[in-house]
Amino acid sequence: NNNIGKLNPISVVGGERCSFVLTEQGLVYAFGHGEYGRLGVPDTHGRRDLTLIDFNGAKIVAIKSATSSYGFSMALDSEGRLYSWGDGDFGKLGHGDRSQQLVPKLMNFLLPYTITNFHTGPKHGAAVTSEGKLYVWGEGDDGRIGNGSSSTQETPTLIALEDVCDVSCGSDFTIALTNNGRQVWSWGCNSYGQLGVGNDENASVPKSIEFPFEVKPFIKVVTGDSFTGLLSSDGKVYTFGNGEYGSLGLTDICSVETPKQVDLPGHFVIDIVAGNTFMIALTKEGKVFSW
Repeated sequence: NNNIGKLNPISVVGGERCSFVLTEQGLVYAFGHGEYGRLGVPDTHGRRDLTLIDFNGAKIVAIKSATSSYGFSMALDSEGRLYSWGDGDFGKLGHGDRSQQLVPKLMNFLLPYTITNFHTGPKHGAAVTSEGKLYVWGEGDDGRIGNGSSSTQETPTLIALEDVCDVSCGSDFTIALTNNGRQVWSWGCNSYGQLGVGNDENASVPKSIEFPFEVKPFIKVVTGDSFTGLLSSDGKVYTFGNGEYGSLGLTDICSVETPKQVDLPGHFVIDIVAGNTFMIALTKEGKVFSW
């Protein structure tokens, strides 16, 4: 869309057959397919042009959108309140039901807390509070919620972790950082070793990932469909899980069950992102690597 540059965008987010633009002013614009309410507007019609989403005057500071399972999205405002909209199957909107939500709706169950981080998987979501508490909701198959059950949770469920600072939802698993990034936890489906615990057994409660080598604290975790990426404070990237499409950035396409460092000699990575089957890394020098 030729008008995006005129909006002073600070981020562009791709979802399931739709896209969102977040501006410096805290406004969100959507375009793409509108089925299941994925655009956050009062109807299910598609939009070719940028369409402003109504958040009742709230300034939005972050937005994330699932890239499969009919599409749903979440947005965080400047007061730490979380909104969700789109397809409601499996209770993944966190509103206590499975209804489709056309326009952004405040997640009332989280209103007592200030949300600092959040993420969307295809069928589940997660949020971190300012006190380091982690809440997860949505489909529970394979133990992806992390509460010891495989039952679907239609409202945010407190997970038994403390001092959580980051979270990422894969297709059917979840990864969290605690203790200022000094510890990594994983749970859910582990068919490709995406939990990083040295085996392929599913886990319904958080399991600590052990590193056989010295690592600096991690500052970000990302997940694809069935793999995980970690960025450490010293600019190094580690991956594990499904390597079938080269998603891990290693020398072969084999899956690995424990973290391996991606070979980027001489480069200090400052950010990473993951798609369903690929990763992109940005270096301190402004170079971009993808695999």
